[in-house]
Amino acid sequence: MRILTALFIAATLPACASQTTQSAFKMTCEPTNVRASDLEKFGLQPAPGKIMVVRVLRTTCPSCRSDLDRIGDLYQNGTWNKDKVQLVVIGYKKPGFETRATFDAFVRERFSALGIPLESAQIIWLNKSYDSLLRHKNANGHPLFAEWKSVPYAMIFAKDGRLVFRGQFARSPQLQEAQYAAVTDLQEETCIR
Repeated sequence: MRILTALFIAATLPACASQTTQSAFKMTCEPTNVRASDLEKFGLQPAPGKIMVVRVLRTTCPSCRSDLDRIGDLYQNGTWNKDKVQLVVIGYKKPGFETRATFDAFVRERFSALGIPLESAQIIWLNKSYDSLLRHKNANGHPLFAEWKSVPYAMIFAKDGRLVFRGQFARSPQLQEAQYAAVTDLQEETCIR
């Protein structure tokens, strides 16, 4: 698993070299500028001691749906433990693509069939547009959704609430699998605040 994480970091570093981003994993225990608690204003309830895997998505997006299918598989086969990993699904309005009605229909008709334990999921609808969400900052002035260019957009917070990853991950199957492996590895992490 650690090899997959290393491959992910190596593959994303060239893309990061020309940008000042947090698009590679931060696997050290040092504090970060953005924390899980910064998303409370959107209705997220941080789960102390759990990894928070946040997905900002559209229900019509094929990559978003395959990502959720894969997450369901990870829970079902025991790779992700429901007592250690909390999934947060965030929908937002996009005229012509996503409304509260389409998001609610997806949650009602499809989400429960994914194999994701409902007690391990938070589902949040934000009646905000992409442009509006991009402007959100935390109390210290750090952007919350930095580097968001497409969906699915991921934020991963370690058990202590620090930001470990933020950005796109579905650019290739290898990067996507490396991201899942990193979450798996974080389940054994012992950083405590």
